[in-house]
Amino acid sequence: MQIGNSHEYVPMTLSQIAVAAFLVLALLGALRLEGVL
Repeated sequence: MQIGNSHEYVPMTLSQIAVAAFLVLALLGALRLEGVL
């Protein structure tokens, strides 16, 4: 990953947030299926 100026960094940050949110939802779904929650 390459850190350029702020104009190039913002879309990368938004994509990382989207991926992180998806992973969190997937993890919660897996925990719910396992009966932890």
